[in-house]
Amino acid sequence: MGKSSSGHIKTTRNHQEVSIQHIDTDAPLMPVNQMLQLREFSDVSTDWMFSETTKALDHKRAVELTVIEHQKAMELQQVTANVSENKRINTKIHIERLAKLVCALLIGLTCAGCAVYLAMNGQQWVASAFVTIGIGGLAVGFLTADIKAKTIKAEESKQIAK
Repeated sequence: MGKSSSGHIKTTRNHQEVSIQHIDTDAPLMPVNQMLQLREFSDVSTDWMFSETTKALDHKRAVELTVIEHQKAMELQQVTANVSENKRINTKIHIERLAKLVCALLIGLTCAGCAVYLAMNGQQWVASAFVTIGIGGLAVGFLTADIKAKTIKAEESKQIAK
């Protein structure tokens, strides 16, 4: 509720009385009793008060709509930024995985090529050891990376659950 304070001042000249009031309120219009007193004084002033109040409320609504539109635009901009950031991160992850596969292919082909060369030059045992170690190393690398990735995902899900 608004605060209200009033004071009464009387003059002795011509036996006239002057009343002063001060009201603080959050309502757009003044209290009904005061509007009735104002109407008794002048019809023009109440009409002016209603038109000014209407203008003020229209302006307030327009400002609020502008603020809401601006907030929506900022939210949309943030969502768009998040989507583009996610797309960029996913692209980099995809490139990294492809590079890992290409490197593994190159390592495997190099091991196989070296083993074929060694086998053709009479070093069958060395060639078989070379192929076994090369392909075994790739297999261990991929399996270890897969197990590590699963462990990280499990830890992240536990942290999210907390």
